[in-house]
Amino acid sequence: MTVKRLILIAALVGLGCGYGVYACRTQAFPLAQLRDLYRYASYRSYDCNYDDCRSVQEYAIHREREEVPCTSLIGPRTLVALAFGQSNAANQGREAFAPRREVYNYYYGRCYRARDPLLGATGTGGSVWSRLGERLVEVGLYDRVILVTIAVGGTAMARWKPGGDMHPRIRRAVTDLQNHGLTFTHLFWVQGEEERHYGTSEAAYIQDFLAMEQSIRDLGVTAPLYVAITTRCNSPANATPAMAATQAAIHAAQRRLPDLRPGIHPGPDADAIDSMDDRHDACHFSGHGLDRFATAWLEVLRRETPPTPVALGPRNGVP
Repeated sequence: MTVKRLILIAALVGLGCGYGVYACRTQAFPLAQLRDLYRYASYRSYDCNYDDCRSVQEYAIHREREEVPCTSLIGPRTLVALAFGQSNAANQGREAFAPRREVYNYYYGRCYRARDPLLGATGTGGSVWSRLGERLVEVGLYDRVILVTIAVGGTAMARWKPGGDMHPRIRRAVTDLQNHGLTFTHLFWVQGEEERHYGTSEAAYIQDFLAMEQSIRDLGVTAPLYVAITTRCNSPANATPAMAATQAAIHAAQRRLPDLRPGIHPGPDADAIDSMDDRHDACHFSGHGLDRFATAWLEVLRRETPPTPVALGPRNGVP
C-alpha cells in the first residue's frame, strides 16, 4: 500500500470521526433520522392504556423497590402529582437519580421510595420529577412528595384527548388513586415536541388540550394543571420551515392556555434549557439539563404555593 493511499485512508477516517462527533452534538443527518426510527420501534409496545402497559422490564424494576404504606404518607403537607405528556416527562434523561428525602412513586395502588426510572412512565433513564421531589422537600415547601408518572415518549396531543389511545391512561391513573384514598394536588403536563411531525395548529392544540383538561375535571380533580413550554426536539439547523412554524404555533398555544381557564397555570420554559450541556441528543435532557428543568419547576411552584383548587361546575372560557 502506497504512502498516498495511507494518507487518503487516514484523512477519510479523520473526516468520518469528526463528522460523527458533530452529528452527535447537533443531531445532523443521519442521527436525527436514526433516532426517530429507533424511537418508533422502541415505543410500539407502549401504545396501550394504563391497565396493560406493564412491560416485563417494569415488573422486574417493580420487584426491586422499597414499598411504603401509602396511608402513612397522607397529610396536609404532602404533594401528590400526576406527571404526563411525552418523553421529557418520562424517563428519557441521560442520568438516573435516587432522592434521599421523602419522595415516593405511586404505582398500581402501592407506594415505593422513588428512584429513576420512575414506574408508570416509559424509558429507562433519568426523570425530572425525582429531582423536583427532592428539591421540594429540601427547601421545605412540602414534607413529602408522591409522584404518579404516566408519560409516554413520542406521543402527540391528539392521543391524550378524549377518544385518543393515551386518554385511558389518565382516567385509570385518576380513578386508581382515588380508589386508594389519595387526591391529586398538582398536575404537570410536558408535551409538544411531537407536534412538529404533524403540523398541528395553535387552535387544534388548544382545543385538544382543553378537551383533555375538561375530562380530568369531570373525574372530580380540582388540582391546578401546570403547562410547560416545550416544543424543541431537534437542532434548529435541522428544522424545516414547516417544523419551525409548527413549533412556534405550539409555543403560542402553551403560552395562551393559562389565560383560558382558571385551573390552568404556566409551567417552566423547557425550550430555554437548550445548551449542548443540557440536551444529550438535542432533544432529551442530560443530567445537567434535568437539574435545570427541576429547578425551573421549583421556582414555578415557589411562586404559586399553596395552589388554588379549581371550583368544579360550568366552565368559562373556551369550551
